[in-house]
Amino acid sequence: GFVKTMMSSEDPPFVCECAAGYEIMNGVACEACKRGAFKPTKGNVKCSECPVTDATTAFAGSDAISLCQCGLGLYANVTVAEATMGDDYACHRCQEMHETPTILMTNCSTLGSALDNIDLLQGYWRQSNSSRVVRRCDNAGFCLGGRRVGDASCVQGHRGPLCDLCARNPTYYGGRGKACKPCSEI
Repeated sequence: GFVKTMMSSEDPPFVCECAAGYEIMNGVACEACKRGAFKPTKGNVKCSECPVTDATTAFAGSDAISLCQCGLGLYANVTVAEATMGDDYACHRCQEMHETPTILMTNCSTLGSALDNIDLLQGYWRQSNSSRVVRRCDNAGFCLGGRRVGDASCVQGHRGPLCDLCARNPTYYGGRGKACKPCSEI
């Protein structure tokens, strides 16, 4: 916790200060900032709470606001890069983006979920990394889940909303609820 800072022509010639990520306690000891708080510079001042409601830090002793992130089961309504820049975001329950909030469609079981890194369960689809709606695929086997979005989240040969259309290049046939098969199999 304490760091020595040399002072010029002072008596004594140094002062003990708490390091970044630590706050002064009872004027005699430094303790790590608790989870959900941070302190970016050395000095004998208190840690600051993460400025966003429901945001926390992954560990005690955080030394930057960029370490504040949405808690478990929540996601930031901005990208990871935007969230690490400060407090211009909000944390939302992951179920709020589910087409049907009572059905589990995402896996927000880690700290720091944001709009561009939400894991979907297999059988669910999002149009893009900025989409705030997760939809259930008509055929769960056509949608891969994970962090893939749009056509990249579809099994081979499928594309489009809910992975319900067939790819065009190479050409596949089927779709609309049926598996897409290569035209070469005709």
